Order: sequence, then C-alpha cells, then structure tokens
Amino acid sequence: MKLTPNCKINIGLSVVRRRRDGYHDIKTIFYPVYGLHDELEIEKADVFSFDQSGLAVDCSPEKNLIVRCYYLMASRYAQVQPVAIRFRKNIPFGAGLGGGSSDAAHTAIALNELFELGLSKPQLAQTVSELGADCAFFIYNVPCFATGMGNNLLLLT
Repeated sequence: MKLTPNCKINIGLSVVRRRRDGYHDIKTIFYPVYGLHDELEIEKADVFSFDQSGLAVDCSPEKNLIVRCYYLMASRYAQVQPVAIRFRKNIPFGAGLGGGSSDAAHTAIALNELFELGLSKPQLAQTVSELGADCAFFIYNVPCFATGMGNNLLLLT
C-alpha cells in the first residue's frame, strides 16, 4: 500500500498559555497542504523492517513516529502482524509542518486497512493522539479549528 502523507500549515496560531507539562495550549486553524508530502509504502512481511531515504530526520529509527505507531498498533491489536515499511522523507524535519505526525497518522490508516481492523476515524485519532498533539488532525486531514495542545479538533468542513 502506497500513501503520501501530506503536511499542514497553522493559520492564526495563538499560544494561549504554557502548561505545567512543558507543552502549550494553542488556538489555531490546521490547514492541510497536499502539494508537499512524504512517501510511505507498507506491506505485509515475515519480519518488521523500516527503510528510510530522502531528507535527514534528527532521531533514531526506533524513535521515528512511523515505527512508534506500528508498535503501538501491534501492541493493541493482535491482527497487526509484521510489515515492511519503505519511507522517503520530503517534508523538512522540525519545520512545524507536521510531517512526522502525518507519517504516523498515515501509518495507522494503512495498518487499519491492511489488517482489516475496522477502526473508525475517531478511534484512529484517539490512538495516534498518544504519539503527538497534532497526529489526530491527519486522520481527518481537512481544515480544523484546533485547541488544547492541538489535539481538540473542530472539523471545518
């Protein structure tokens, strides 16, 4: 299965306050940008593998949100078996475009389909929100008004 995890921009980002956990509460509109995207290919395999190319990512493979998403889904759903993941990074790392969050969300979408988990968008969004504040946005991937850490979403479509 081939996917193209896109990026997003924030429109009107307002930082409301700094939280005790070090994060910030925000108010913004998350807006998907489809023209800039990573490339993700996931298929069933005998053993788990992860191969990355493209732009550099400033973390080890085991900390990559794609890998973390796979292990999170595999720990929750027995149907999720090993996969081979090929990943090409095109969205600049650390640019605030949500590339890693999008990659994680699209990984969850692919695993849901590949292993016929039958999870709804709200269930997928809840699962990936454990990986990052804006991961849930990419499950819906439509303009949203976001509050909290970016995890409370009001779809604007």
